[in-house]
Amino acid sequence: DNVQDAIMMDQLAVNGELLTRIRSVTAILAGICAGILGITGWAGAILFLAHTIVVATVLRFVCGTRAKSYLAGGSGELFTFGSLCNGALTYVMLWTFVYDSIYIF
Repeated sequence: DNVQDAIMMDQLAVNGELLTRIRSVTAILAGICAGILGITGWAGAILFLAHTIVVATVLRFVCGTRAKSYLAGGSGELFTFGSLCNGALTYVMLWTFVYDSIYIF
């Protein structure tokens, strides 16, 4: 029983890491999209929030009512303030880099 609990905890940790990677890739893609499209100001922030909400909704749909089986924090872990802040930093970095590369340089 303890071995099964240890395996379960390892799988929950792996799923949490995978969720972090999904959020990072989402922020990167949203930043690249915003930069290529030349979006600036509040429209860029809205684009990031839209990407984040869509991904969280898709993940909630995929996990269904069994999110607690996949993630240590359950469905509450799908959309958190901390993940939003981390994703925003990645998003702004890529948004600025791509926008500057295309429209300024």
